[in-house]
Amino acid sequence: MRVTWKRCLAILIMAPFLFWGLLLSGCQSEERLKSEWLTVAIIDSQGRSSIWLVDPQTGKKKVLLNNREVMLSGKLSSDGNWLAYTDAIGDGPWDAFLLNIKNNMVYQVTHDRQLQFNLRFANNDNQVIYAKVGGVTSWVPKIAKIDINKKEAKIVVNGNQDLAVEAFDIAKGKIIAVTYSFNEDIKRHQEANEKGLKEPSPMMYHFIVTNLDGTAVKEVAQIKARNVDSVSWGPRGDTVVFGGSGVDSKNENGIYQLGVKEGKISMLLSETEVNNSSQTIKLFLFKRFAVLSADDRNIYFNAVPIGSKEGIFDNNILSYPSAVYSYDREKKNIKKVFQESNSFVTDLNITYH
Repeated sequence: MRVTWKRCLAILIMAPFLFWGLLLSGCQSEERLKSEWLTVAIIDSQGRSSIWLVDPQTGKKKVLLNNREVMLSGKLSSDGNWLAYTDAIGDGPWDAFLLNIKNNMVYQVTHDRQLQFNLRFANNDNQVIYAKVGGVTSWVPKIAKIDINKKEAKIVVNGNQDLAVEAFDIAKGKIIAVTYSFNEDIKRHQEANEKGLKEPSPMMYHFIVTNLDGTAVKEVAQIKARNVDSVSWGPRGDTVVFGGSGVDSKNENGIYQLGVKEGKISMLLSETEVNNSSQTIKLFLFKRFAVLSADDRNIYFNAVPIGSKEGIFDNNILSYPSAVYSYDREKKNIKKVFQESNSFVTDLNITYH
């Protein structure tokens, strides 16, 4: 075909529009394909724990681990092929494990005296996981990077010895961590016990962002609260959500959002709002987990169904049974996503795909 100067001119004129059209089309297609899996860890009235894979869009659920003797926590890899989870075998401590979803083969990653919790994959690299660790040389919880092949763990985000990690998450090559003073936390709990208080006094929590090797540490926000229970990156990696109580010295419990760039914290869903808008649930008071859906529209969280009665779990834990719910931020309605009878949620994580 002969290419004339008019055809060349037309191509040059249209090229920018074609480029942006294809780019936007690709982005929209990618956005339409985005969805999420939830990994939900529970413990039942018999003291047996399990981890479930839940598709909140279809309601389909599948048990990945069952009949374990200790509280579990776990998260699915971005390709959906692996579950990184913590478990304790016999009298041993919590170690890191991997479950191959396709063949149900289990691999024990760590064999040390550290306690491993809240495992996270390093983005798409399933050869490296991160964990909150404590024990052996110090009970101050830190973040460790674990090489799966070498089965070696190295502390990152170390800071001073008093710097403790409450919760962390990983996305897009960044760690978000909620830190606090370990000594201050011990002191306030001792004071609460001496005074017979149900909850300790508020203390300062610091939100920091770092690279995966623990460098380029930047504090993005700080709050005074009684508790910060969990933290999770949003789907775009520019916001995080967290559950907390007594934030900014208020008595309100709920789910909050932090804009990482501007360092602004705002309430997403309060316990009061839930109680006023729903006659079926109230926010779980023991530990608040919260994650955002892939389209940023729904908040998934754990809560106690109204009318539930306290029971004994794991032989010595007095608690209410709980379930996982979603809150539609546009329609302002709440619906149940997952529940197993006579059990409560011990961990809730999300994987976008």
